Amino acid sequence: MGHCQHVPCITPRGEFFHIGQNRYLLDVEKLLFQSFPMVNLNICHLTRRELEDLAGNAMNIRAATAAWLCGLSTLNIDAWNQHGVTESDRMPLPRDPWF
Repeated sequence: MGHCQHVPCITPRGEFFHIGQNRYLLDVEKLLFQSFPMVNLNICHLTRRELEDLAGNAMNIRAATAAWLCGLSTLNIDAWNQHGVTESDRMPLPRDPWF
């Protein structure tokens, strides 16, 4: 896409026209704008409509991470420990996250 600095909100079934290339964005390009790791995805069995819906219903990983961190920051860990939750009860983090 070149030096694109601004991309509108990708919505399901949205059609986005690239003026510089005189064409509509491809479904795979919409996924790339949502930070999907295209190298690791097997999308050959999905239809164009399903890919567009997937891109439109996705949340950028930075935005999702910010939302999770905000939510986690509101937890009161001391209250958990008072109710008997110990370190061994907590779910371990994955060793190799996909992102």
